[in-house]
Amino acid sequence: SLLPILEPHLPLPPLLLSPSLLPPLLPHERHPMSQDQDCPQIIADRAEFAESLRSLRRGHVMVRMSEGVFGCCIDGAPVYHSFDTLRDYGLVETFDNRSGFPGVEYWRITERGREFADRVWSRWRAHSPIERMVVRLTG
Repeated sequence: SLLPILEPHLPLPPLLLSPSLLPPLLPHERHPMSQDQDCPQIIADRAEFAESLRSLRRGHVMVRMSEGVFGCCIDGAPVYHSFDTLRDYGLVETFDNRSGFPGVEYWRITERGREFADRVWSRWRAHSPIERMVVRLTG
């Protein structure tokens, strides 16, 4: 089954993530809406999350210009919802880009993120294009 879906009005196939697939939160992190350390992070847009992991796994860098929803991108494509989850689960880490711009954060995939990305992408691609389209439309 998926991590919590906010409004499960449509019957969705069990796509992408299950609690056993997602690595545990790092010890110092927790879901911002919960006081419970074991509360899983909600993935607001599963398609964006899978695509972000795939791009990072291919060597692209995530650039964060601000904390706003439009402040993060990978290879020019905006990352609206996945940054916090990627960071909180230790799938990405910041690095010093000496040729980058001042005040901009640069993030790359971690070893933990590479292993996780491989598992997520193989599960994502195992579903039909129609199932993936439904997830893209519903988040």
